[in-house]
Amino acid sequence: MIIDSHQHTNWQGKRTPELVAYLDRSGVDKAWLLSWESLDGSREPHYLHLSIEDVFDAAARYPDRFLVGAGPDPRRENAPELLRRYHRDGARVYGEIKLRVLMDTPELILVFRLAGQLGMPVVFHVDLPVYHGDEAGLWYLGEPDAVERTLAKCPETNFVAHGPGWWAHISGDRKGYETVYPDGPVLPGGEVIRLLEKHPNLYCDLSGTSGFNALTRDPGFGRRFLLDFQDRLLYGADQFDTRVLDHLRTLELPGEVYGKILGGNALKLVPV
Repeated sequence: MIIDSHQHTNWQGKRTPELVAYLDRSGVDKAWLLSWESLDGSREPHYLHLSIEDVFDAAARYPDRFLVGAGPDPRRENAPELLRRYHRDGARVYGEIKLRVLMDTPELILVFRLAGQLGMPVVFHVDLPVYHGDEAGLWYLGEPDAVERTLAKCPETNFVAHGPGWWAHISGDRKGYETVYPDGPVLPGGEVIRLLEKHPNLYCDLSGTSGFNALTRDPGFGRRFLLDFQDRLLYGADQFDTRVLDHLRTLELPGEVYGKILGGNALKLVPV
């Protein structure tokens, strides 16, 4: 079974029937369908509200294809109540969490712990502040130190990391503060490696340009990374192409490794 652990509907011009057709063409059996809510969205030029109701509607229309990812903004006063309700209604993933606050803000920690109690993995998106003159650019959830504090404060919650600011830290250099998609060799000392080794409740999805870039900027390293962390990595697309899937298929990984990354690890987090 192939599971796309990072997908959206009504996103990039694709509505649910088109998304299902894309999954069919790609050979993907099921997808985690994620929402995106931010109370600060009106201040963000690239924000696109991805409705939780739309996700539930898609899952109701295609129950064999989608698992619901409900991501109410944890800063809402009723966020715990909302998450419990969504879980009762069938949501199995909390996310996508993509906010311009530090990840270990108390309001977020409260809801992350609740997600753990409900058995819902938290899918989160990190972006770094790429500095240009007097502007820091968009950023989400902070830097690896904020992620690490969160992992330590929520040991019973599983987290799935994603985003350019996350994958830039696969390398020990600081190129991620200069460009969104760093190139060149992956150097020792990357925070992604250290945090995966230290925190068993941390997983990563390989989706988007950032995940693809992390695997291909240094191909030899990328293959070793997949082998070393085969139990903690999830296939995902976040777009409507097959480049991550196609790249994985070129690497001639052992069948057991393919099985884990393409679906087994997602099933471990959210049994179907």
